[in-house]
This record gives sequence, structure tokens and C-alpha cells, in this order.
Amino acid sequence: MEIRVLNIELRHFSDRDNGVLADILSRFVESVNGYIAAVDIKQTAADLQEIFDKHRIEHGISIGCLYEDNGAALGIGGFHYLEETGVYEMVCAMLPEHEGITAYVLEFLEHQAFANLRMDKVCARALPGTVLDVCLRNNGFVYSGERAFIPEGADQIWNYYELENEGNMVSATSGTGLIYSDWDAIF
Repeated sequence: MEIRVLNIELRHFSDRDNGVLADILSRFVESVNGYIAAVDIKQTAADLQEIFDKHRIEHGISIGCLYEDNGAALGIGGFHYLEETGVYEMVCAMLPEHEGITAYVLEFLEHQAFANLRMDKVCARALPGTVLDVCLRNNGFVYSGERAFIPEGADQIWNYYELENEGNMVSATSGTGLIYSDWDAIF
């Protein structure tokens, strides 16, 4: 049996990553043929990099490029705040030749969200029937139904998932949570 240890690095996009982002986008669009309309890849890459930079300035985190320790680009990933839900979206779009490690990358991003960034909850979305869709279901994400996201246009239906940080959940038996409730003050 062969065991492969992966060291993944999430880097913010810089000018040197423009080519990588364009390559990831073009290959991603090809792999989901029929789901996404034809786009100008170079312009879309430039637009996305600008959006990522603004998001990083506003929220402190953003989407970046996922690299293996040998320098090979794996895809894009990170976190994007969705105002519609009030939750950070976990983004993971792997290059087709690296889709086999999608579950591992999701675990890496989950660790970043919950252990490092101390988020209470994240959400994710996937095109129906894709590798990411299956991996989200298998990695503990709770399917919450189909959604269309208004800023991106209502013509794309996504499977929508949420995952709560179990480390932040309070157990009634642990005695560490607030159990006092002033019921009369509510009314």
C-alpha cells in the first residue's frame, strides 16, 4: 500500500498567479461543460483577482490558490463571506487531475475555518452530481437544499450545504454553557 502525505498551502493570489488562475478557470469551465456559459477567461481571471483582493481587505480572508509543497497548483480554495446567509462560504474548486484529493482539501479548509479562524459555521455549494457535491456530503456537511444566489444570477442552481463547528457546541451535561433563561423577560 502506498501512503501519500500532502502538505497544502493556501496563498492569496498575486500577479504571478494570474496565469495559474486563468488556467484553473479554463480547465474548470471545460470540466463542467454545460453548467457554465462561455466566458472570457483572461478577463474573468482579472475580475476575480480584483474581487478577491477587495474581499481580503474588507474581511481579512479570501479565496486563494491551493498549492502542493512541490509547487504544483491544485485548484482554488478559501473563504468568501455570503451576505445572503451571514456565513462564510468554503470554496473549493480543484483542477480535474487533482479531484481525487478533494476530500482531503475540504478537511484542510475545515481545519483552517474552525481551528485557526474560530468560525462557528461555514457553508458550501456545489453543482449537482460533481465530485465536490459528493465530497461535501461525505465530509459531514448537511445538505440544506437547492439555491440560486442572486448577485450571480438566478440561472444557476446549486446544492447548498452547511457545517457547524462541533468544537463550539455546548453540551447540557458539560456544565460549561449558559443554562439560565429568564423566560419572563422575553415577553
